[in-house]
Amino acid sequence: MTKPYLGIICYKKRWKSLSSPKGKLKRQLKYIEAAGKENGVIPCFVRLSHISSGKEKIQAYIKGKDGYELQKIPCPDVFYNRVLDSPSKRPKIKRLTDAGKIIFNMINADFTRGKYVIWKLLNENPEIRPHLPDTKKATVENLLKMMNTYDSLIVKPDTGATGFGVMSLVNGGESWCLSLTNDKRGWEDIHFKGKLPEILEQRITDYAYIIQERIPLATYKEEPFDIRTVVQKNKLGIWETTGYIAKVAGKGRLITNLTRGGTSFPLEEILSSHPSLTYEKAAENISAFAVKTAGYLSKKYPDLGDLGMDIGITSEGFPFFIEVNYMSDYDTLCFRNDKLISKRWEKIYKTPIEYGAYLIEQIDQ
Repeated sequence: MTKPYLGIICYKKRWKSLSSPKGKLKRQLKYIEAAGKENGVIPCFVRLSHISSGKEKIQAYIKGKDGYELQKIPCPDVFYNRVLDSPSKRPKIKRLTDAGKIIFNMINADFTRGKYVIWKLLNENPEIRPHLPDTKKATVENLLKMMNTYDSLIVKPDTGATGFGVMSLVNGGESWCLSLTNDKRGWEDIHFKGKLPEILEQRITDYAYIIQERIPLATYKEEPFDIRTVVQKNKLGIWETTGYIAKVAGKGRLITNLTRGGTSFPLEEILSSHPSLTYEKAAENISAFAVKTAGYLSKKYPDLGDLGMDIGITSEGFPFFIEVNYMSDYDTLCFRNDKLISKRWEKIYKTPIEYGAYLIEQIDQ
């Protein structure tokens, strides 16, 4: 019996590079191929623009004897999505799902429209609410209120990733310090009393920002860290935590994004010498919270299957939700010199294939 195909929807740049994969992509493909063999499916890489509800065959890259080859194959019934949603894609997605195709991890833009939307949704859950930092939409009035309540704040764009535009505010007693990145000069500190700096007021007026209470994060070598926690649906169709990637802020900074000077490490390395936390206990607390949160989100967005949550943890081991990405950047976080930083993270690439195989099996029953 011919193995069924599992489609992986990817961007044009990634799709084109499959003909001669190099570096970390080559390694990722090995994990995906191994998961395909173990679960009785053939992973194939496709472009969304090439799929049509009326087409019986589509173009896809699949593993051949001499590497990945572009072939015409029967259109898969199940797809794992790795591209961002946009309004232009939705009519096609609806036609495909109406025709019986399953596309997991393709959700509407309500999820990506803003961090504040997700914070409000999670805040409705009494079990999750204690794990949420105080958050407000950024206005001058709200910012002044938050500055009167907290001594340390994070001000960040309501949409977007990679830490672009994120700022921190710290009360130094005599004055406040605004830290932000400048495209030409890198990090810049602005000390002020009374009136807000013009650049801060301009950013939150011209663009959609949120203001968050800064969580008292645990530290590594005196710098705060948070954890990109990978939560994915597995071969049983249930949520599982498959990876913990610690992100440590750059020296003297509060922001952990790698593009803003942060560095990624295995969580076990970060906690190996921590005075109050152990890897086992921290992972247990984070996983329980992440799985609970993913389950709650998937009631609203049932097509979810692969989430990258940023979770902070205090020195006492209490987890705090920071934000969630449904298109998590595993490539940047997981690899160093084109090798996985931790062998544990192979599961991040394998588990979505297992879940895709599970969905295919459900169709056949």
